[in-house]
Amino acid sequence: MANMFIEKTLTFRNGFIRLGGSDKALDIGQWWIREELIKEKPSEDPLSDRVEKIIVNFLLKEKPKTLLEIDQMVCDKYTGIHTPSSELIQVCLESYGKVIDPGNLKWQLREEDIPHTRNTELQNISQLLKRIAHRLQYTSEGEKPILWKDSSGSIIYVIYIIASAIFSDIVLNPEYTSEQSIILLPGGRANLVAYKLNHNIRLQEAINKGWRFIKFRQIRALEESAVIYPEFFNEQLSLDKLTYSTPQMRLF
Repeated sequence: MANMFIEKTLTFRNGFIRLGGSDKALDIGQWWIREELIKEKPSEDPLSDRVEKIIVNFLLKEKPKTLLEIDQMVCDKYTGIHTPSSELIQVCLESYGKVIDPGNLKWQLREEDIPHTRNTELQNISQLLKRIAHRLQYTSEGEKPILWKDSSGSIIYVIYIIASAIFSDIVLNPEYTSEQSIILLPGGRANLVAYKLNHNIRLQEAINKGWRFIKFRQIRALEESAVIYPEFFNEQLSLDKLTYSTPQMRLF
């Protein structure tokens, strides 16, 4: 009887939207208030963004720590209904860190995510984009974002280069049309981005309006292509799409 009441109450008509789950299991998935989704702007960053930031700062500043120590640190920071899942913490760690002591499961920042190294890569990617734009006979303007324009001055693509998996402010407060917009990111962030899309209906709704993600490696491959033209470039945007892979949960 209780399940029947809940099923009839948590409906789209009554102002709810469901993310994930199945018709046979009401305790699976997430329920969102539809009016809040449509009318209200979030007062702060999504929890997943805040967890990502605190884990990155921890890896940057602290000595290698065990998963238990990192999990405890995050859960001390975000308590109650804001307590993040072990899965989110694991995905964040795998996006930025590596295990250096398999016996004790101690984590440290990966070499490619040391700030100096990552900043150099961002500069290189920016230069590759300029060369690709030139080959496509587009002009490239700006930095955050980069605007590609055709010979008439019309904007063809709006490209945001990010080093993290934090993109909520970009897509929830867009400056340009979604169909023009591209987010360019390191391949190591792809699984974390996919996790966020799977667990946040606001982000999912925004991305479904036409936003596209490209990994750095796709840009490198395009720059090395012997022949490149606008139609070919546009086709490549639909390749290597983001898919979520559940992390292998490590024991504490």
